[in-house]
Amino acid sequence: MEQSPTLAQLLKQAIENRLCQVHTALIGRIEKYDSSTQLADIQPVIKQAIRTGEDKKQLELPLLVDVPILFPRAGEFFISLPIQIGDYVQVIFNETSIDEFLTESPSTIDSFRRFTLQGAVAIPGIYPQAKALKNAHKANLVMGHDERIQIHIDPEKIRLGSEKADEALALARNVANELKKIVNAFNSHTHMGSCPTGAVTTVASLSQLGPVGDIATKKVVAE
Repeated sequence: MEQSPTLAQLLKQAIENRLCQVHTALIGRIEKYDSSTQLADIQPVIKQAIRTGEDKKQLELPLLVDVPILFPRAGEFFISLPIQIGDYVQVIFNETSIDEFLTESPSTIDSFRRFTLQGAVAIPGIYPQAKALKNAHKANLVMGHDERIQIHIDPEKIRLGSEKADEALALARNVANELKKIVNAFNSHTHMGSCPTGAVTTVASLSQLGPVGDIATKKVVAE
């Protein structure tokens, strides 16, 4: 004969089932993304476990619609990433719905609904270990493609292309100054000549050109 659960067991199960409805953070997969609004439809990848008596059910959480993707931003400055369908994100659930905040309406707290699937925001970056970055640098700040073009910033230089970039670039003002020297020297050059037979022999004097100044960048290099 099957034994009926005790009151303590029923209360414990009821509390556990209620806690299953309290959402704080989970991992999701991008199903749709609008770069103009930075809103995405996200499918949670982890199922929800609910126990009923001795049985345990796995429930798939619903699709989260129009979830804001959080990029680093302050004022008009930002860093954005090219979010693609299939990318993984860390989904965080605000204590209450943020719909009014997103529409710039006066914010009020719905005290009857806390930590639900409403009010979700997502942070890109989390991936399975099998898809870890191949070129995460141990010392440099890196921006770019994992296997292609990158910008490396180390304590001494900004390197365009890869961490091996070492060819200095030319500064526009220095190039202009050196070109101006050449133009001035050319426009003001003189000729020396002799005419022992009445004919004039001309020899251009280029000694005014002098050495070319340094036009290279000191802190930005490329390849």
